[in-house]
Amino acid sequence: MKKIVYAALAFVALLSMLSWAVYAQKDPRKKASWEYLVVSSSQPEFRDPAAGLNRLGAQGWELVSVG
Repeated sequence: MKKIVYAALAFVALLSMLSWAVYAQKDPRKKASWEYLVVSSSQPEFRDPAAGLNRLGAQGWELVSVG
């Protein structure tokens, strides 16, 4: 009995994932656009790196790499 319930749940989950994948690809013209920003610690507004990064985060930027 439990095997049947688990199989049914797995089938529903698979069906949900497939339908979401089809829905997400309906409009191929909608492509993600990316914008890049390079900042340096030598810039005056980044003398306090935490404050500068917090300001950028509030604007929607995401930190990807520190090098």
